Amino acid sequence: MIPTVLKSNRQSAPEVRFKRVVEYVGRDDDEARDKGQKPLTDENCGVFNMDADCATPQDRETLWQIMSGDAAQARYKGEPVYHFDVSWMEGEHPTREQLESTARHFTRGLGFGQCQTFWAVHRDTDNDHLHIIVNKVMVQEDGSCIVVEKPRFDYRVLARLAREVEIEQGWEHAPGYYVAVQTQAGDKEIMPRKEAVARGLWNKDWEKQKISRMAGRVEQYLGTDSFQTWVIGEPGRALYETLQQPGAIWERVHETLARYGVAIETKGSGLVVTTTLDDGRVLAAKASQIGKWASKAALEKRLGAYQPPSEGVLQAKQQAQHNYPQAVRAQRAGEQNPKFGENSRAVRKTEREIQRGELLERFESEQKSNAGPARKRQRDTLRERHQDERKTLKADLAGQRRQLFRAAKAGHRLVTPVELALHARQRALQLEALQKRQREERLAFSKSLPKRAATWRAWLEQQAGQDDAAAQAALRGIRYQEQRKKKQQVNAIARAVEEQQEQEQEQEQQIRMLTVARLRAEVDRRLQWVVYKSQDGTTRMVDEGHRIVVKDLHDDTLEAALRVAAAKYYNQITITGTAEFRERTARMAVQLGIGVKDDDLQGIVRDEREKSQKLSRTASQENRQGFDRRDPER
Repeated sequence: MIPTVLKSNRQSAPEVRFKRVVEYVGRDDDEARDKGQKPLTDENCGVFNMDADCATPQDRETLWQIMSGDAAQARYKGEPVYHFDVSWMEGEHPTREQLESTARHFTRGLGFGQCQTFWAVHRDTDNDHLHIIVNKVMVQEDGSCIVVEKPRFDYRVLARLAREVEIEQGWEHAPGYYVAVQTQAGDKEIMPRKEAVARGLWNKDWEKQKISRMAGRVEQYLGTDSFQTWVIGEPGRALYETLQQPGAIWERVHETLARYGVAIETKGSGLVVTTTLDDGRVLAAKASQIGKWASKAALEKRLGAYQPPSEGVLQAKQQAQHNYPQAVRAQRAGEQNPKFGENSRAVRKTEREIQRGELLERFESEQKSNAGPARKRQRDTLRERHQDERKTLKADLAGQRRQLFRAAKAGHRLVTPVELALHARQRALQLEALQKRQREERLAFSKSLPKRAATWRAWLEQQAGQDDAAAQAALRGIRYQEQRKKKQQVNAIARAVEEQQEQEQEQEQQIRMLTVARLRAEVDRRLQWVVYKSQDGTTRMVDEGHRIVVKDLHDDTLEAALRVAAAKYYNQITITGTAEFRERTARMAVQLGIGVKDDDLQGIVRDEREKSQKLSRTASQENRQGFDRRDPER
C-alpha cells in the first residue's frame, strides 16, 4: 500500500474546495462525465461522523455543503481540507469492509478520528486506490469550533499506518519510510527503513523486482509464487549475504544457490538462474531480476570471470531439500490459499492452456514440414523475379542515359538541363510504375495464402476425429466462442467488417496512387526549367537543373520530388531548407530507399532505418505466427 497526500487549490473559498474534491472523488464532476465515468454508488463510498448519506450525487452535494458550512463557521484561515489516497498493489482488490476498516485506521492514526470524513474507492485504474477527505474543523455541541491540525511529518505517520494495515489484512508490503521485517520469533515488526538496514534486517536490493508477464500469469492461475518471485526471496537474500562476505568466490556462490536447488549459468551475454522440476522441465529467470547487483557485469566485477560449478556442487543441487518444487507444494497444501487445490478451476484452466500450447506446436511443426516449404518456394520465386525486373529496368535506364549523351556528342553539343530533367522524369515514371505493380503482386500473393485460423480449425477437426482429447477440447472452445459471437449485436459486427474493408481499401488506394505520374510536366524554354503542375494547374515543384524546388509540403509532392531527384542524381541527394523540412524529407527518403549525403542528417537517417527495420521484423513475426496464441479461436 502506498499513501499519498493530495493538495487542494488554496486560492479558492473553502466551500469551493470541498465541492471540487468531493465531486472529483465521487465521479460527479464534468471531467468524469466527459470520460464516460459513472458516479459512485454506496458500495464504493462511505462517511464518518456525519449525519449524511453518500449514495447519490445529490447526497454528496449535501455532504460537501455540510463540511464547507462547518469550516466556514470556524472562520479558519488555513486549509480545512485534508485529502489523501491509499493505493493497493496491482492485482489487490479490497472488499468494502476492508476499505471502511482502512479508512478508520488511517483517520484515527492521524488524529482525525472525530472529524467529518468522506471516503471512496476508485477501481478503474491498474491499482485500486482509496480517497479519504477529512474536514479538519470540528463543531462542538455548544457551537464552538476546534481545528485538528495534521501531525508533523505526516508522510511518516501514513507510511507506518500503511504497514499496519498490510499486516492486519495480509496485503503485499510496499517499501516506504517504514518497512515490515521478519523477526527471529517469526513475527513481523515495523521499523524505519534506515534502522532496519543498519540492523541487517532490510536491504533495498531485496525489494520486489519486476517479473515477466508469463510468470505473473502463473501466480494468478496457480495461486503460488512463480519461480522468478521465489528466487528473488530467500535464495536471493542468501546470495546477497554470501557476496558480502570477504573472499567471496564463484564456488561459494554456486554452493549457496545449490542449497535451494538453483544453479547460475551463462546464457547469451548474461546470466540466468535455473531450477529443474520433477518432470525434467527447467525454469529460468534472469540473474538481474534478483537485483542489479546480481547481473553478470556486477558479479564478474566482484568475483572475476564466470566459473562453472564443480561436480560436488551439482550433486548437492540435486539433493537440495529447500527447493522451488517443495515451496510450491507447501503453498498449495497451506490454508492461506484453499481455493487453489490440485483440482481447482484455475489449475484445470492452466492445464488446458498447456495442452493447447502443445497442440499449437504440433500444428506449426506440421505446417512448416508440409505447406511451409511450398509457400516459401512461391515467395522466393516471386522475390527473385522482382529482383530481375528491377535489375533489367535499371540497366535499360542507364542505357537510355548513355544514348542521350552519345546523341549530344554526335551533334557536337552539350546535353541541355531540360533534356536531363525530362530524362529524370521518364526514369522516375518507369521506376514508380514498376514498384506499384510489384507491390500489387505481393499483396495479391499474400491474399492468396490460406487464413491461418481456418487452417487451424480444419487441422483441429482432423485431430479430433482421431480421438485426440486435447483437440476435442480446443474445438469445443472454438464452438463456444462462435455461440457467444452470435449473441453479440449485429451492428457491432457489421461495423467491424466495415472498418476492415475500409482499411483494405485504404491500403490498396495507397498502392494505386502514383505521385510523379499525377503531375503534368511543362517546359519553360526561357529559363530552361521543367515545371510540374497538378491537374488543376497548381505548380507543385520546379526542376531548375541544379536543384528541385518544392512549392508545397504535401506528402505526395514531396515524394514525387524525391523520386525525380533520385533518378537525376544517382539516388544520392542533398537537402536544403528549414530544419523541420530537412528532417521530414530525410525520413521520407529513407523510406523510399534514397541515399542522403548531408553529414548533419545521418543521425536522423540511422534512426529512421532502425524504425523501419523494427517494423519489418514485427510484420515478419506476425506473418510467421499467423494468429496470436491468446486468440480464443485457437
